[in-house]
Amino acid sequence: MMTSFNAPIHFLLNNEEVVAHEPPGLLVLDYLRRKRRLVGTKEGCKEGDCGACAVLVGDFQEEGQLVYQPATSCLIPLGELAGKHLVTIEGINPETGLSPLQQAIVEEGGTQCGYCTPGIVVSMTHAVISSRSHVTSDVMETALSGHLCRCTGYASLKRAGALMMKGWSEQEKAREDGNFEHQIGCLVAKGMLPAYFNTIPDRLRAA
Repeated sequence: MMTSFNAPIHFLLNNEEVVAHEPPGLLVLDYLRRKRRLVGTKEGCKEGDCGACAVLVGDFQEEGQLVYQPATSCLIPLGELAGKHLVTIEGINPETGLSPLQQAIVEEGGTQCGYCTPGIVVSMTHAVISSRSHVTSDVMETALSGHLCRCTGYASLKRAGALMMKGWSEQEKAREDGNFEHQIGCLVAKGMLPAYFNTIPDRLRAA
């Protein structure tokens, strides 16, 4: 009788260190929803086209910088997460209240049925994380380009991005330029990211 063995997969899931024993080919979307009950990540087309299942995956690049990329979790096998940081909508939500982006979406009426909203928030948050100075309208449009929204449309979401940045002074924007980890600290201070993000680079290096 043959038995199968799945090597444990070590990674960070939001603020938690995870050792998963599931098959490495299991889709991240199915792992999140069925195994972890993190159902903020939605199942839509399951073909990588609608953006409802968007997550962030953080990994170190050759120059030693931790870089986050948006990804559709319906196309990622769990084994690809080894040694990386997986961020879902639950991991972006502030400990209390709403992030400036989430608040701006509320104020601009940027959601109706809400099914696509978690993935959109993930991608728009990535636009802020990855911007080295400030978020332009072109950057925000690119962030929205991978998402299908049938009931709300995109004009209100673009306005939400502009509203979010309106309250940030030029001095604050300038401080985000340069060192990525310092930039993360600035975004934590503004409430764009939960405080645990400050600990992720050292925790991944240790792992």
